[in-house]
Order: sequence, then C-alpha cells, then structure tokens
Amino acid sequence: MYIAALSFSLFMLSFLIIGLSAARMREPSVADYLLGGRTIKPWLTALSAASTNCSGFMFIGLIGLSYKLGFYAFWFVIGIILGSLIVWYLWVPALRQRAGMLKALTYLDVILPRESRSPHEPGDAKVQLDRWVAGGITLVFLSVYAAAQLKAGTKAMHSMFDWPPELGIWMSALLILIYCLSGGYRATVWSDAAQSIVMFAAMLLLASTSIYEVGGWAGLIDILNQQSPKLTQLFRDQQSIWISLGSGLAWTFVGVGSLGQPHIMIRPIALPTVEDVPATRRVFFSYYIVFVVLSVFVGICARAIMPMTEAGFDPELALPTLASAQLPSALLGLVLAGVFASAVSTADSQVLSCSAVIAGDLRASSQRSYKAQKFATIAVLVIVALIATWAPADVFTLVILAWSALAAPFVPLAVAACHGIPLRVSARLAIMICGVSVFIMCRIWGTPWGLHELFVCWGMSSMVILVDRILLVRQNYL
Repeated sequence: MYIAALSFSLFMLSFLIIGLSAARMREPSVADYLLGGRTIKPWLTALSAASTNCSGFMFIGLIGLSYKLGFYAFWFVIGIILGSLIVWYLWVPALRQRAGMLKALTYLDVILPRESRSPHEPGDAKVQLDRWVAGGITLVFLSVYAAAQLKAGTKAMHSMFDWPPELGIWMSALLILIYCLSGGYRATVWSDAAQSIVMFAAMLLLASTSIYEVGGWAGLIDILNQQSPKLTQLFRDQQSIWISLGSGLAWTFVGVGSLGQPHIMIRPIALPTVEDVPATRRVFFSYYIVFVVLSVFVGICARAIMPMTEAGFDPELALPTLASAQLPSALLGLVLAGVFASAVSTADSQVLSCSAVIAGDLRASSQRSYKAQKFATIAVLVIVALIATWAPADVFTLVILAWSALAAPFVPLAVAACHGIPLRVSARLAIMICGVSVFIMCRIWGTPWGLHELFVCWGMSSMVILVDRILLVRQNYL
C-alpha cells in the first residue's frame, strides 16, 4: 500500500502544480478570477465542464447504483445524456449570448440581471430581494453538493488505505484552496482538464481489467444471470417496458437540470464568444458520453466479481473494493487519484460559484472586490469541509438532493432568460420560493401519480410565468 499511497500523492502533487502554473497568467481583477478573462480555449473549457459534470458522483454514486440495478442503470445514462443534449443545443448558445450582452460575471448575473435603479431611490431593497433569495439557495445547496464531492473522495481513500475520513476531506479542501487563490477560474479549468485525463484513464483501466476478470462479455452475462436474471435486463419484463421508458424520461429531467447548476453553466458563460459553443459541445459530449457508459459498465462488472451477500455491502464502495482486489499498488494509486480528481474538479467550481455569490451577487452594488472574492473562497471552503465531515447521507443521495434543489428554481428562470421573457421581481421570487418549497414537499410526501419531482416543480413555475405574462399584458393594455 505504500507504493499506492506514493503514486496517489504524486498525482495530487501534479494537479497542484498545474493549478499553480495558472498564476503566471493571472491578472488581479474580478473578471479574471471568476471567468479567466474569457480567454480559455474551448477544448479546455469542454474538458473542465465534463469533469465538473461527472464529479465524484460517477465514481462512487453511479457505480453504486449500477452495482444494485445491473443493466437497468443504463436508463440513467440514456436520460441524463438526452437531457444534457437538450440543454447544450437548445439553451447554452442563448445563455452565452445573453452573458456577453449583459457583461455578466456570474450565473446569477445572467438569469437575474440587476434592475436599473433611479438615483433618487438608492435604498430600494425590493430590487435586490430576488438576488438575495437566489444567492441563499445557491449557497445552501451548492455547499451541500460540494460537500458530497469531498465525501466521495474520502469514502474511496478510507476504504483503500484505512486513513481517517477527515484527512481526505481537509486534504482536498487545502488543495482546492491553494490553486483557487493562486489562479482562480483559470486554475480550476487547467487542473480540471488534467484531472479529466486521469479520471478517464482510471475508469478505462477498471473497465478493461474487470471484463478480463469475468471472462469477457459472455462470462459477464452468465455470472449476472446466476445471481439474478433481472441484472441483465434493460426491460425487466414485458409489462415494465413503459415503466422502463418512464425511468429514462425521469432521468431526462435530471439531465435538463444541468441548466440550473451555476458551477456547470459558468463554463459556457466564460467562453470567449458564442461561436465557440459548438466546438466546446463536441468535445464535451465526446468525453461525457463515453465516461458515463464506462462508469455504469464498471459498476455492473463489480456486481459480477463481488456478489451481494446477506452480510451486506455498501454499493458505493464497489469501485475501491474492486480496484483493491485486482490492481497492483501503483495502478491502485491511479484509481484513487481518479476518484479524488473527479471530486475536486467539481468541488473547486462549486466553491468559486459560492464565493461569487457572497462577494458579488449579494451586494447592492454591481462593483466587486478582488480581495473580497478570495476571502469568500476561504470562508466557503471551510464551511464545505465542515459539512462533509458531519454529513451522514450517502453520496448518491446528497448529489441528487442538491442537484434537484438547484434545478427546481433556476431552470425556469434560465429558460425565461434565454428566450427573452421579461419577468417582474415578484414573479422571480414566486418561481424560486415555489420551486424550492414544492421540491421539499415532494421529497417528504411524494409526488402525485408518480410524476418526477422536477416535472411538478417546473409545472408550477410555468404557471407563475403564465400568470405574470397575463398581468403584464393587462397592465400595459390598461
């Protein structure tokens, strides 16, 4: 295990060096700290967006889900990829165009632009109330999301090396802090791109060794059928075909939910021009689709190699357990580095998004302080690390909870912004309050007729937008 620990440490050191090297191009400005001065190449942005989107959820949560469900987990793949395609083709170009028009520095600047103020009303709090609510939602749920990433890396490290969980959490936080303070957004993109390569190599290595271990495709199917025939069925039975299609559609809502994730959408917002979106999109999906499919495949192979026993087994430990069982120490370090890379590449973006809220979005003035952004980054990281230390839930639950809670209020606002639908402050507030409260009620009491919770939330928000449009037309008519 000493060799594995050394290998892992070298990978972590390389990520730190790459992140620190971004400081050579740093400019002491808020625009550079939050967007890299909009000078990042599309292919780098695409790899950063892909690794941020994949996150520690793929290595821990999705592999655990695939371990439990077998081939049925591919409905998750179909759903989230379809939803992501809808977002990147239908709304991302408009989002980037709007960001350029508004000279936006953050996600909230795009979906909730600051209202113009009369010089005679400098203290009008209502103008900023919608941004305060949006900032609060972002801070609460994006912090939980970031904590889930730190928890994912720690879970793998604890399983492999039996190191204290707190060590991995604070080690990841320190790594993020150092290169975020040194190079801001540019440092996160550069390190994310490097981390995406290690993530892909780790997942491909596990997939290759696992399929060899089970004796190829035929051997995998035979072993799974011996455990349970349902593990090899994409459709569980003839009566469940429509149920399976419904599962894919439900996960499509989750894929569309990427439009409501500030840490992901800031990537296309930071592109040099809107013309760079197609090139970014091609690289993003070339990586993302293959990586998600590999993740599910590794989870299925883990189920074949390590059957579920009556004694119980945490499915989210399937990957580290599988790697420990069949890889030499040096390659074990690569896999653990891949897990940490996936977690850190998402958490750093979320921390920057939260710091942008604290130091800028919640301020009454549009002026932002470069030093305040850095202090906010430190504060957010400490809070996130503390949440990760105490959070009891599994990674899958934490990620889906935070992802959906952000998507519920922000996707309708982003869609309205992309289509140029003007909304009054009262309507924006109603959409956010309705989205979060309906989401929480759906989580507690369930949804009517088995509908997906995001479908219910977005349906309610659509009604708010419709009523607001009717009132605006009536007001103008009168």
